[in-house]
Amino acid sequence: MKISMFEKKDLLPFLIYLYLFLPFMIFIIGWAKPIVSIPVLIVLTVCFYRMVREFPELWLPKISRENVLKTIIILFVIFLWVYLSGIGGFVFQNSDHIFRNGIFQVLVEEKWPVVNFSIERFEQPIALVYYFGFWLPPAIIGKLFGLTAGYIAQVVWASTGIFLFYYLIIAKYIQKIVCWTLLVLIFFSGLDILGMYLLERSFNVGITVHIEWWAGRLFQFSSMTTQLFWVFNQAIPAWLATLILLMQKNNRYIAIIIALTMITAALPFVGLVILAICVTVKNFMSENIYEQVRVSLRDIFTFENIIGGGCVGIISFLFLKNNISSNNIEFLNFVSEGLFFRWFLFYIVEVGILIIVVWKYQRNNYLLFYSAIWLAICPWIVVGNFSDFCMRASIPALVIVLLLVIDTINKCYLAKNFKTLTLIVVILAIGSSTPIREIARTTLNTVDLMRSSQPVARESEDPLWLYVYSGLVKDNIFFDYLARFPKGD
Repeated sequence: MKISMFEKKDLLPFLIYLYLFLPFMIFIIGWAKPIVSIPVLIVLTVCFYRMVREFPELWLPKISRENVLKTIIILFVIFLWVYLSGIGGFVFQNSDHIFRNGIFQVLVEEKWPVVNFSIERFEQPIALVYYFGFWLPPAIIGKLFGLTAGYIAQVVWASTGIFLFYYLIIAKYIQKIVCWTLLVLIFFSGLDILGMYLLERSFNVGITVHIEWWAGRLFQFSSMTTQLFWVFNQAIPAWLATLILLMQKNNRYIAIIIALTMITAALPFVGLVILAICVTVKNFMSENIYEQVRVSLRDIFTFENIIGGGCVGIISFLFLKNNISSNNIEFLNFVSEGLFFRWFLFYIVEVGILIIVVWKYQRNNYLLFYSAIWLAICPWIVVGNFSDFCMRASIPALVIVLLLVIDTINKCYLAKNFKTLTLIVVILAIGSSTPIREIARTTLNTVDLMRSSQPVARESEDPLWLYVYSGLVKDNIFFDYLARFPKGD
């Protein structure tokens, strides 16, 4: 008689929620006074226990030789994907890793909270103020066993998050262990190569060139592989949180789920808030008017949402608002310099074609409209000095488009609609040009660096020198009243 691969039904929900809770729990211990951290930890422990016990029932595969073999292959491919991303510094790293390595190094080597009292540029104490939650569990390993062990722990932590994300995809949409879903995840992208041709009239682009800036420095939606290779610290938690939201059958835990992503993925958090509103409304719409009122009071005003989500959200906000660069928010002028036309072309090439091709099977799915509308809006918003908001606040919606494509592929196959299935495969194959280039850049540069006996990893830079990673210690609520050390000490 076959049995489930996981004998206890709470094991997977435990791992899923642990991945979400652990970064903030470590943060509150390391950054806040005991008078703050202890009550918050008690609240979060209660929330965690109740959420694990009430996680919607998950499909569980049966133990079989085929399933075990497929699982091993999938784990290996995920590990290889993470390894090639540059996480841990074992292969060539893209330029963004310079400061990501620096953030991780100071988290491992410095006391928490990380504060520097001697940077002349700022003329006052400067703290590391950033959404660094992804690094906190590996940083604990690094503090205990050394920096190298910490980098290995980063690879394990990232691989674990991606496997949980993959598992939720197949549990929700496929209910079968399949490898093709993982391949779609790795090679999923907008049609950047087509956009480059439309603007530059040429497909002659080097195999290692980063082509996602084809629409200019204002607009970019990153492929899943690009997200992993450049901003893994935000991407992986946001991917997982998106699917956790979609798995919810009611609104009892919506607020705390999205609040927990603030310390790991502050920009994707904005897209998750919009998604959470859509999920909440959708859950209400299944009831009559009387039931809508009753359910809203019961499911929104819960201990987990109000107390748990409130504690996490308020503390995270008070900490992150000190980031110097986050205070610059503006909206682009769509009538200037042909910007509207460039945006329209960008939107069609990146997501419009995919939305059209899945329309037949997803036109009654509210998630299609969430992703279509939010991906149209977020490119016009600028936070800080770069286009990070467009690239990162779009992550949850891009995950939704990925899920809609996977769901449509499965439905086309079951319905034997091979015409639409072939069209989707062709579109995905064209889009794969982007992630292929990301992987090729890492592989070829790693080989070249090894041949010349040079280090493959990037050098780390002190992140406190840059506004985007730092915040002032003086005259703010978090460091005045909540932080573990007296102001200015």
